[in-house]
Amino acid sequence: MSICVDLLKTQSAFSNELQSVVGTSRKAQVSDTYFGNLVAGNPRILPDVALGIYANNITGGRAKALTSAYPACARILGADCFEGIARRFGESTPARQPDLNLFGEAFADFLEERVAVLAGFSDYTYLGDLARLEWLCHVAYYANDEAPFDFDELARNAGDAGESLKLKLGDSVGLLHSEHPVMSIREINLADGDAASVSAADCPQHLVVWREEFHPCVERVDETTFDLLAALKSDATLGEIASQLPHVAGVLSEAVPRLIQRGWISGIADGNNCPSGDA
Repeated sequence: MSICVDLLKTQSAFSNELQSVVGTSRKAQVSDTYFGNLVAGNPRILPDVALGIYANNITGGRAKALTSAYPACARILGADCFEGIARRFGESTPARQPDLNLFGEAFADFLEERVAVLAGFSDYTYLGDLARLEWLCHVAYYANDEAPFDFDELARNAGDAGESLKLKLGDSVGLLHSEHPVMSIREINLADGDAASVSAADCPQHLVVWREEFHPCVERVDETTFDLLAALKSDATLGEIASQLPHVAGVLSEAVPRLIQRGWISGIADGNNCPSGDA
């Protein structure tokens, strides 16, 4: 038990010292800390230098994770520019979980803010939405696999209780409304060969992201389908959707089975109650 306690104490001290260095311009100074005293006897490297190396590795690892999650943005900005912005984000944004594959959710907002103030980036106002689209694709890739749709459960919860029914979207499904042609911009910059010009005449775009087998997919949908999916994502009941979105109400009976078939609606949301006698 004492070994476990000592290990946890060491890990905690190491983590705290790293966090005090990552994201700051100061040099690591750990001589009088628990971690510094622990490693003070190592003649090979000074504790301050060792901690600085670890801190730099963390920042570099976060930047590489962002490059993987946002490849189209990285190509547009260029490797050096993107890495500089990614490192700045990695220094200022703590990781909320150990899996770096899921690091970078707030990068789109950060990138949008940086583009707004950097000289020479007035033509890159679409980058924030492009990053949001790339993040949805990234998250879709790592989302949980969906179980087959349970039509028996749907039948049990439908009938008289249909208006209070809540349906849930698949774990990989994401939605993005953009005033920029980010779907085409992403496709062009992920393809081999030279980038091409993209027209913004056919905007806004209503986009659905999901995973099909092992590949994130993006599809442009009409506004009615998008509004239905957005309402389901916000936990609205079918009755609320029908009453609050008249343009959706007219296609609801046709759209729901179609979206179930596509896999975008994956089941009954938690919290639905079975009709009387079926519980």
